[in-house]
Amino acid sequence: MKLAINKKRGNVSIITIIILITLIVAGLYAYIDNQADSQAEQSMLSMVEDAKIQGVDLSYDAIDTSPLARSITLQNFKIQGNEQEPDIVLGKLVISGLNWQAFSAKNQDHLPLSMSIDISDGMIILDDDMIGNDPDLQSFVDVMGNELHFSTHANYNMDEKTGLLTALIQQSVNDNFSIKANVSLGNTGWLAYVKTNESLLSDNLTLDLLATTLNSLSISFNNTGLIEKIRTVSSKQTGLSNEQLTQQAVTQLRQMQSALHDYNPVYSLMIEELIKFTQQPNQLLISIDPEQPLTSDDFLKVFMGSQSAPFDLMKKAQLFIRAN
Repeated sequence: MKLAINKKRGNVSIITIIILITLIVAGLYAYIDNQADSQAEQSMLSMVEDAKIQGVDLSYDAIDTSPLARSITLQNFKIQGNEQEPDIVLGKLVISGLNWQAFSAKNQDHLPLSMSIDISDGMIILDDDMIGNDPDLQSFVDVMGNELHFSTHANYNMDEKTGLLTALIQQSVNDNFSIKANVSLGNTGWLAYVKTNESLLSDNLTLDLLATTLNSLSISFNNTGLIEKIRTVSSKQTGLSNEQLTQQAVTQLRQMQSALHDYNPVYSLMIEELIKFTQQPNQLLISIDPEQPLTSDDFLKVFMGSQSAPFDLMKKAQLFIRAN
């Protein structure tokens, strides 16, 4: 009987300890979270004041930090520039991968090895004063409108040991287009030692930057109304129908295809894919996947080499194009 009572007391003691530990951990996290929110709030207020000095009006409804998830969330973040700059509204901005004290420059003096940014309910507003009599801006507004609603996701991850950096960018502009890009870069371990206030074009980093390689790249473009809007505006300006504009573009591509066929049949096949997209603009995939990573010298040869240099680079890069 005594043994049973002792076991019962032991069980109660263990449960009590677990509860106490849980409460302590929860209390510590609540304290750290509150401290993080307070520091982020103070840093944002300082950032807002600094922006006002530069003529930019920043505002937001709320800020929240999560030390556990290493993320910072801003609600209804607004950037209002001068008369010649668009207004930007980010309904929800989430930055993940930062030190919870990252808003203080002295606590985040180096680039994080991984990081992601998510923007939802974003909007870019171009007002009449900004557009003015600028024909280029007016043409842009004729196609896209003066309010662009968008969402964005971007992330990167760097392996300091292998020097490999992979990044993803997804951008969607409502009723216009979406684009997704994946890129892989080599020899990027040096980025882990770059200070956040240091320019990548500084003399100290030039050699490191030139040593960086392009290992692979893919870009996927999805048309969700942009091409049709461009053709509608062009039709009003030229008096040509959408079918005539399409045929005009196809004719130009056929001429290019004929000129490149003698150089390399592969390029002719690529242009055939562009023709398919012109006739039925749904999706276009462009990628490069070279057997050996592309170096800075490969790109410099395009500017300093012969007329065939761009095609030589395309061949080495194993450029691939596919429509729909």
